[in-house]
Amino acid sequence: MRIAKLGELTKIKTGKLDANASVEGGRYPFFTCSIDPLRIDSYSYDCECVLLAGNGDLNVKYYEGRFDAYQRTYIIESEDRCSLDTRYLYYFLTQYVQQLRDSSIGAVIKYIKKGDLTEAVIPLPEITIQKRIICNLDLVIKLLDKEKKKEKYFDELVKSRFVEMFGDPISSLKYSRCLIGDLAVVSSGATPSRKKPEYYEGTIPWVKTGEVAAGNIDETEECITEAAIRDSACRILPAGTILIAMYGQGDTRGKSAILNIEAATNQACAALEFKDEIDARFALIFLQLCY
Repeated sequence: MRIAKLGELTKIKTGKLDANASVEGGRYPFFTCSIDPLRIDSYSYDCECVLLAGNGDLNVKYYEGRFDAYQRTYIIESEDRCSLDTRYLYYFLTQYVQQLRDSSIGAVIKYIKKGDLTEAVIPLPEITIQKRIICNLDLVIKLLDKEKKKEKYFDELVKSRFVEMFGDPISSLKYSRCLIGDLAVVSSGATPSRKKPEYYEGTIPWVKTGEVAAGNIDETEECITEAAIRDSACRILPAGTILIAMYGQGDTRGKSAILNIEAATNQACAALEFKDEIDARFALIFLQLCY
């Protein structure tokens, strides 16, 4: 299989507009660094491309058609679609973006440079194999979307039953109230140094805010070592701990989930270890209704 640098296969440019150029209800998508595009009444581009947010959470999107873009959004087009299919490029970048996040510059708002993209090494199988990979991944995405819709339906059903039984948690005066801090030990985690990749070669699950939106956490994308725990502010939380995303990617802020496993978390997750006075799953539904 051929291996090539992305800069040899693609045209990479950025948008030209400020984020405030958006128009509510505009005719065309306006891509910024947010996950969801805004709208605008004019367009500067008409192509099939991959769009990569140049700062923030560095999310990846695929689009074909007319649009405009924010000045920190990278627009990546295949130079030769017979050699590199744009959707294959999209799927590659959705995985590669984690490496970009890890190496991105900036203490608070992360950003990447064009060179981070042009020097990226991409495996380049024959175009027929690329299309086969695309078909398989498209099918997986469709199946995942169906499961997400089912999960959302049952989640809403549980919440509605909760309100029927106990009333609206915000306005109901039926029950006494108290502070969460009186019912639970509240803490947050940490991110072990990315300069030591060996920290991320362990077996201890490590939760990021993007994983909190699932509602139940049975596994994590990354695992860390005992040394990472020892050398950082991380600690292992017990199963049954409730996590709340304090900030993070896209619309994850305020989302909550329950740990079904022992795990550590990053600093963007608030961990609530409830005492015996309240069941953790009851608290989870309450929190999901509140946010």
